[in-house]
Amino acid sequence: MGQYETTFNGTEMYVDANVAGTNTNARLSFVLDSELPRTVIDHLVGTTGHPYVTGIWPGDYWLFTVPVRDFKGGSKVEIFFLTRSSAGGMKYFRMEYWDGTAWQPAKTLQTAVEDASILYTHMMNPDATNITVQEVIEFP
Repeated sequence: MGQYETTFNGTEMYVDANVAGTNTNARLSFVLDSELPRTVIDHLVGTTGHPYVTGIWPGDYWLFTVPVRDFKGGSKVEIFFLTRSSAGGMKYFRMEYWDGTAWQPAKTLQTAVEDASILYTHMMNPDATNITVQEVIEFP
């Protein structure tokens, strides 16, 4: 936990991967939509050792950056993480990847019942605050 506390609790919100014996240049960042008014936002490392953010708005997002070379169509990537939301927090999120030209959904988009303008790939469980995401994504 202590290794990335200073980067996530500081003015920037990121965690660099530190896998023994590798130089991955992988990073997990939290990005704020600069167009939105801010009154309260807090970012810290919790007692579990995981980074978290409170006071987020639509347009804010987590960015997983993993530079790769020679990434070919048909490649598969497994993504596994736990996310949590309060009763008044986010209900939907969209997992996307950059194809070199534009952001693409990582799986089929669904439309929110409450608002047809909301397109998402994952929905929080309305009966729980935690959701485990484990996906194997095959890239075109």
